[in-house]
Amino acid sequence: MILPNFIIAGAPKSATSTLYEYLKQHPDIFMSPVKEPFFFDFNFERGIEYYAKFFEKYNGETAIGEATVWYMSWAAVPERIYQTIPDVKLIFILRDPVERAFSNYLMDLRSGHYTPKQTFGYVIRNEGKVSGIDRRIVSGGFYYRHVKRFEQYFSRKNMLFIVYDDFKSNIREVEKSVYRFLEVDDSFAAESPPNKMVGEYIRHQELLIHCSASFPPFNYCWSRSRHFRQIFLNKSSQRNLINSVDRKYLLDVYLEENQRLAEYLNVNLDAWCSFS
Repeated sequence: MILPNFIIAGAPKSATSTLYEYLKQHPDIFMSPVKEPFFFDFNFERGIEYYAKFFEKYNGETAIGEATVWYMSWAAVPERIYQTIPDVKLIFILRDPVERAFSNYLMDLRSGHYTPKQTFGYVIRNEGKVSGIDRRIVSGGFYYRHVKRFEQYFSRKNMLFIVYDDFKSNIREVEKSVYRFLEVDDSFAAESPPNKMVGEYIRHQELLIHCSASFPPFNYCWSRSRHFRQIFLNKSSQRNLINSVDRKYLLDVYLEENQRLAEYLNVNLDAWCSFS
């Protein structure tokens, strides 16, 4: 039975799809054809035979991997992984948690999980308090506590941490560091994959919030119809921005966590802690 010997375990909205696309080009790396099997979180009860099916096309490659980004924040996952593949290597890409939270929220809003009246400010202040606000948008950014949970089962030498900003600014060097971590040929250079995550700009946000708050049928259409939502979206170089009040709120929420993470990884994360 073939199982992975490495996993990209998080974080969501942190360029894990891009890394997956790079790694699957390497001749010594086999990536599961389905990027996210969701085995150790949603599908664990289906058994190891179910998981092994994702790796049936393995053809003798040195490294075998998958990339399920929610593993990082699920409390039960580290122990489940350890019980199943105790020598596995783990890769984490860590993005400024404020920006990551906002990107996650916009994805959920565009998918219809939230309606426009459930603004970013509302969601981040009500996670875990209001029914339906349960997407770990805020808690997913508590990287230090998530990483320490993995450390209960795995050695630091089996964990590779990549800062998202480094990945964006020097992707080739990060690519090589991943190859070295996986003990495959680091002279290989993957071709830049097509950008599959073209941003969708949400237009007329104030109008959307007003309609969502005032007309219940609007919310029904927003939640149920992708075509209806598409009326208010367009692919654009523009991007939606976090307002200053919400940014300040999350900076305070994450400050201590970021400081602990910086010390743990021995990296400078001052940019994550400043109001800019």
